[in-house]
Amino acid sequence: MELTGVSDYLADAVLVFAYGQGRAVLDANVARVISRYFGLREHTEARRDKRVRKLADDLVDQDRPRDYNFAILDLAASVCTPLNPKHDGCPLRRTCAVSLKSRHESLVKRTKSVDGHLDHSTRAPSHVRTAT
Repeated sequence: MELTGVSDYLADAVLVFAYGQGRAVLDANVARVISRYFGLREHTEARRDKRVRKLADDLVDQDRPRDYNFAILDLAASVCTPLNPKHDGCPLRRTCAVSLKSRHESLVKRTKSVDGHLDHSTRAPSHVRTAT
């Protein structure tokens, strides 16, 4: 649907919350959650990224699109915030790429030996990219 002067966000919000259509209401906050969860590079225009849009739409619960969209908007506002996300309180922390990487980096910092070398017995899970 194309309406002059109406943003994609507003059109999606009306279609979801007024008509119950199964699509994502994608703003910068939801794009941040999606990008972090899947380990995509975050950028200011992520909400316009076609990969993020596809992932966001694919995740929508088609039986409860309103509930899903309210939940992810709430998660973005209260837990997956732009600065200092609350990984420990996140319901997605066990499968979120950024949360897993953050926990790994924290663990590595704590396992450095006295001489500053890493204890290599601690490794990141295979699906988490770490800096080398």
